[in-house]
Amino acid sequence: MLAVPPFWLHLAAIASLLPVGAVSLKGRTGTPLFWLLALASAVSMLGWLYIRMGHGWALDFAASLDVIITVTLVAFLVLSAVSKTVAALGPLVLLYCLPLGILALLFGSIGWGKVEHVPPNDWWFWLHIVIAVTAFALATLAAIAGAAVWIREWMLKKRRQSGFVSGLPAMLEAEAVQFRLLQGCAVFLAAVVATGMATSFETHGTVVPVDHKSLLTLIAFFLVLFLLIAHRWLGWRGRRAVQVVLAIQLLLALGYPGVKFITDVLAG
Repeated sequence: MLAVPPFWLHLAAIASLLPVGAVSLKGRTGTPLFWLLALASAVSMLGWLYIRMGHGWALDFAASLDVIITVTLVAFLVLSAVSKTVAALGPLVLLYCLPLGILALLFGSIGWGKVEHVPPNDWWFWLHIVIAVTAFALATLAAIAGAAVWIREWMLKKRRQSGFVSGLPAMLEAEAVQFRLLQGCAVFLAAVVATGMATSFETHGTVVPVDHKSLLTLIAFFLVLFLLIAHRWLGWRGRRAVQVVLAIQLLLALGYPGVKFITDVLAG
């Protein structure tokens, strides 16, 4: 039995986001202090997930939020190492993760949900999970980059400026990163759809699984392809493109934590 109640371990992991957020809001993204705190936060969240899911894949709403926070933070750190534009999204990434962390703490304190016991050597299941959460993280970062574009555009029209906004990427840079992230998201979503179809055919005998998560993921995938084509051939960009990116993120959110919220909280 754990010497420390799970709630306090959960609280410690979520609280590790606060110093990173403070450093990011001060415009010190990319400094050694930022990297140290961000890596510590990522390790804390990964450690919590290991403790939380040591006996199987957790199916409750709070666990889904913890997974989203962790994969978003890890993807942000990895991509920040190769892109200064992604690193400049740090304040928005932390502003996205912190409210989710509070919700995860709130619903996690109510009680843990069901756990699906999956053998460690079930590589097909874990491969599908890794691909799916990576696609979700890339879509999330694309939406955050889109939010940066939207904020920059709004402040430009209002002819206002602030320290917070000045630390965000330039509008053209954020938009370019947004579409590169969407391209990566399209690849991983294609893999999610393919592995999902293979699993469905093997277990249920149908190629396309008829459930909310699968249908929402499929719609999001086609919407990503549509936006990439519209951007390439019709010149879609700016606010119109951002609205589609946010719609894609909403569909994926409804498909994963949204379904968990309904089954675990409302129906539970």
